[in-house]
Amino acid sequence: MVKPRCNLPDLVNGTLIKRGVKLVRNPFNRSYFTYVGSKWEKFNLTWALRSGSPPEANLPISFALKTWADSSVFRFSKASLFEAADVKISFYSGIHYDNIPFEEDDLAHSFYPPRGELHFNADVTWVVDFRGSHCDTADIETIAFHELGV
Repeated sequence: MVKPRCNLPDLVNGTLIKRGVKLVRNPFNRSYFTYVGSKWEKFNLTWALRSGSPPEANLPISFALKTWADSSVFRFSKASLFEAADVKISFYSGIHYDNIPFEEDDLAHSFYPPRGELHFNADVTWVVDFRGSHCDTADIETIAFHELGV
């Protein structure tokens, strides 16, 4: 958990890795979340994978969204058009249009609602099924789950 994956902090032994961001503890399930003042205005959200993204990313992303749906009030369905989706998922290399370039160790980054974008680093060798992978590999499902923290 100490290896940086995005621009948001993780909690390690009760200490935030990144300064300036407050994590709030959910008293009901002991999880942590960040609060930045934006939230989804609805509970039924659509998602889409940008054309040109690896097609094998569909299944692990849908698993990550199902995990969130099973433990939250949100429901996710796949949008037929990328542009119309609430959550837009893409794979990019290095410098791309959001002015947040991927550096060597960055795996992904995302944006809060209502923007709802998740960008994976296309230069990473991604694992589709983490169940048989080593601890030092980057799997799509785990990173999508982390980044999509609704």
